[in-house]
Amino acid sequence: MGIFTPPRHQAAPLLAALLILTSVPALATPYPAAAAVEQTARSLLLQKLEKAGLAAARVNVKALPPRGFNAPPCPEPVRVAALDERAPSRMRLQASCDAAGWDAEFIVRAEISARVAVAARDIPARSLLDAGDIEWQERPVLDPADMVGAKTKVEGLSNRTALRQGQPLRLKALEASLLVKRGEEVRIVARNSGIEVVAAGEALGNGRQGEIIRVRNSATGKVIRARASLPGEVNPVD
Repeated sequence: MGIFTPPRHQAAPLLAALLILTSVPALATPYPAAAAVEQTARSLLLQKLEKAGLAAARVNVKALPPRGFNAPPCPEPVRVAALDERAPSRMRLQASCDAAGWDAEFIVRAEISARVAVAARDIPARSLLDAGDIEWQERPVLDPADMVGAKTKVEGLSNRTALRQGQPLRLKALEASLLVKRGEEVRIVARNSGIEVVAAGEALGNGRQGEIIRVRNSATGKVIRARASLPGEVNPVD
């Protein structure tokens, strides 16, 4: 089959039309405001989850425009700024388009889940926790900063309230465990170059992990400063 060649009287107009089409500039890519807001919100939430050490994160967001918002897509990338991100499940973000001269405040609803620490068994209140007391499960997350993730060390912490098996641990409900109580007898343990000296003493204050309290040596009556290290045990710091 031969190649079709238009008659001479048709070739010139056809060539002119092709030249006109190739000379038309490409239209600017439109940038929808809602998509830009959702992308920014998702990025902010993923940063919060990473900072909290929460793995296997899932984030779904929906940007809700203000009532009556019908601005056209922006011919340039939409600028987005966070106005209020304190409640991750409901954030406020502002979208702006300088080229089109508009800005709008969006509400972003978010559904978040991640792998968090939960109680491996029923745990009474004020229990000294260790790694065996927790296990990891995927759960909904309302506030990443309040969840216990892989970066949180639970050893030495205690729960203020009782925990049911499978209940997520929350940082606001945890505190450093009280190792030494005022008025109780304690072991004063001094270690130096492999040598350990132990004496009996009386705690003159409450002490949590790492806290320094005053302790009276029962044998000498001398009051020293000591750091709470284990339940019923302190280490001299003077």
